[in-house]
Amino acid sequence: MQTYYFYHHATEHSVILAAQSCAEHELLFKWGDCLRSEVIHQKKQWRQQVHAQTDICINEFHLQNILNIEHPCVFDLVGD
Repeated sequence: MQTYYFYHHATEHSVILAAQSCAEHELLFKWGDCLRSEVIHQKKQWRQQVHAQTDICINEFHLQNILNIEHPCVFDLVGD
């Protein structure tokens, strides 16, 4: 899983995207990006990794949705 950090720039009206944590800017949110195959083959490890990086426990029902091929997890930046 790759983690991306989105920061608010202190003096400009812009957002900074970083691959590493940066204490000098205000953190807006963290984005975890992974392949579905990573979750399928390493469910327990994936959940532990998410928890270690975010202190959030993934709900079992959400994990079942991730693993359900009829309910693909997709983020579409382009849209219609």
